[in-house]
Amino acid sequence: MAFAPEARGCRSYGGSIVRLVLAVALLWVVAVGSAGQAAAAGCSRPIRVASSPLGLLMTVDYDGTVSGPDRAFLTMVGQRIGCEFRYDVMSRARAFQLMATGETDLIPSAIRTEQRDGFGELVVFYHTRALLISLRDRQLKIRDTAGFLASGLTLDLVRGYDYGATYRWLEDAMASKGRLSENVDPAAIARKLLAERTDATIMSAQAFSQDALAAGIADKVTLTKLDDLPAFDTGIYVVRAGLDPADAALLTSGMRALVAEGYYTGLVRAAFMKPHWALEGVEFADEK
Repeated sequence: MAFAPEARGCRSYGGSIVRLVLAVALLWVVAVGSAGQAAAAGCSRPIRVASSPLGLLMTVDYDGTVSGPDRAFLTMVGQRIGCEFRYDVMSRARAFQLMATGETDLIPSAIRTEQRDGFGELVVFYHTRALLISLRDRQLKIRDTAGFLASGLTLDLVRGYDYGATYRWLEDAMASKGRLSENVDPAAIARKLLAERTDATIMSAQAFSQDALAAGIADKVTLTKLDDLPAFDTGIYVVRAGLDPADAALLTSGMRALVAEGYYTGLVRAAFMKPHWALEGVEFADEK
């Protein structure tokens, strides 16, 4: 699937950060490999990773190169367990469509939902909360989704994002009132906020942070917790339909081991140094 440049998730200012993350990752890969921990026999075939622009967690350059903490982490996993990963660039909505058919194997930085659990097993990296994001000069006097629906404000969301039943209810209710717009990625929403063509969005802070910086609005962002949007498990879905059970078990155990050892947390903290609110609402699994 071809992406227009604005949908690829690449930002020139982020290149140095991504290079730093990858450099740190390389050092950790060497450390993992030199720690005397023998790699497993490996996967029976290359593992397909559904790759989409996900802020700094995963960037897709104009030539289709995938970078960021999620890829760096999988590089470590591959080093540890002897598996090769193939990065297939696609929209986020398409990635979750392919869960049902088994045409992809791993979906990074995914929120746990009951529907997705029917198609795969989530390896939990951290817990995150979707926040109401706006450019107001003070916190909005809204405390839940019903309050937002009654506010008269407009809402822009990313197509394919899902933060649970209450989020989907608000999405449907806003659409029925003609106050909802759907977008291919967070970058489009950041530009609309800058141009005052929408009032707010709802997503995790880390998903929006890179595009807020790129649009020049990071210092104007207000984050509001909505009481009826709970925190969710977040991580990589291992899709059942297309994977050999032995491969799925190897991938799951390998990722869980490295998460427990703090490698994923280190990568994310190195990448998300700016803006100061980038990890708002995040609780890492290894730091609980």
